[in-house]
Amino acid sequence: MIDRITRHLVHNRVQPGTAYPASAEAAEHHALSHRLVAEMIDASPDEVVFGPSTTVNMFVLSHALRPWFAPGDEVIVTNLDHEANSGAWRRLAEIGVVVVEWRVDTASCDLEIADLEALLTERTRLVCFTHCSNVNGSIQDVAAITKLVHDAGALVCVDAVAYAPHRRLDVKATDVDFYAFSLYKLYGPHIGVLYGKREHLLAAHSQNHYFYAEDQIPGKLTLGGYNHDITCGPAGIVDYFDAVHAHHFPGSNADLRERLGEVFGLVAAHEETLATRLVDYLVSKPNVRIPSTAARPTKISAMPAKALTLGRSPRNATPSASALGGIRKVTSSRLVAPAAASTRK
Repeated sequence: MIDRITRHLVHNRVQPGTAYPASAEAAEHHALSHRLVAEMIDASPDEVVFGPSTTVNMFVLSHALRPWFAPGDEVIVTNLDHEANSGAWRRLAEIGVVVVEWRVDTASCDLEIADLEALLTERTRLVCFTHCSNVNGSIQDVAAITKLVHDAGALVCVDAVAYAPHRRLDVKATDVDFYAFSLYKLYGPHIGVLYGKREHLLAAHSQNHYFYAEDQIPGKLTLGGYNHDITCGPAGIVDYFDAVHAHHFPGSNADLRERLGEVFGLVAAHEETLATRLVDYLVSKPNVRIPSTAARPTKISAMPAKALTLGRSPRNATPSASALGGIRKVTSSRLVAPAAASTRK
């Protein structure tokens, strides 16, 4: 990754996409990064937007979709998400959208699909949730949630920043509408990646210069254009994973998606070993309470930090604010967020 960025700075630091060799090569390097990142997540290059960060990408997307909403329409957000996939959507209250919270269940310290089902109405237009929470490390069943939301006539927007370093990404298998993550979590440069189904990106309203046509994707959602230097770096992520794969699977002729699957299989096995050791130790302590869902291997293997409660009376313990990342009140009932809270998490 460093070599690719350095090569651009030394040899191709010009406006890309014109006829002379240095410029043409720069455009080729950018196109390669775009193509490889798209292939990594099983998408097409025109469905992948590069931006400064996931927070910025979500902010741009929320503005691009504003004309889709009418006063009284509903957007569901969670109180288990990173601010990137929360604040931008809460701001839709400014145009009359009703913001509804899918709240953490107090027993499991996790999001429960049954609670979401109770929140969906005929006015629900979008459900925003995390693939893997950076609060408690739980992995959500994105495919199941997405199907439920689609069956209700709404779309989903998923934050995968905390999930991307731990498992292979697959936007087609989960059928998500929008999906965001950051490449620096994948041993790459600080670039945010936003995936959107092609039909949705085409229908979104351009946020770029006036001369970007509405059918010009992904450019119309890349404000001012991408960072020429850093955009050469993502191809180096594949270089890294290929090196890891070649070390563990010498002589393999697998394609990129298969290679990523095999490498992340190794990652998952290693994480499972570490997580099991941690949980086994914690459950042996009488003053530690671990929520029931966190004890399931699929829920604990993604991240080392889990929701737990320390106290003298574990039988009566409830999740603390610190264990839930500052969440002060959690219920599973339908809650309409007040307009005053629309600009904060």
